[in-house]
Amino acid sequence: LMSSAARAVPGLTLAGERCCKEGRPVAWHLAVKPANVGQFERDLQALEVASCVGCFTWYASGGTPAELEAADPARLLEHSKRLDAEQGNLSIALCDLCDAPASEM
Repeated sequence: LMSSAARAVPGLTLAGERCCKEGRPVAWHLAVKPANVGQFERDLQALEVASCVGCFTWYASGGTPAELEAADPARLLEHSKRLDAEQGNLSIALCDLCDAPASEM
């Protein structure tokens, strides 16, 4: 095995990153069938394992974090397209608001 110094990338430290702060937990949800992830996550939470342990995100909208991360890539692509469109609409609305005369604000 290589020492941690040998694996280091010059100029990069992960010491403050969430995965390091949490002891580098295993991304368990990527090693099981996606259909089982939701139930496994609920089972882990029933055992008082904190939500999102092993996940890359710390919250989720529309499902559990593990379920969303283990989802079909095509589903994730569609979700990201919806988020991108929503961000675009919000950007346009903000630009319109900023360009509006003060009397309209």
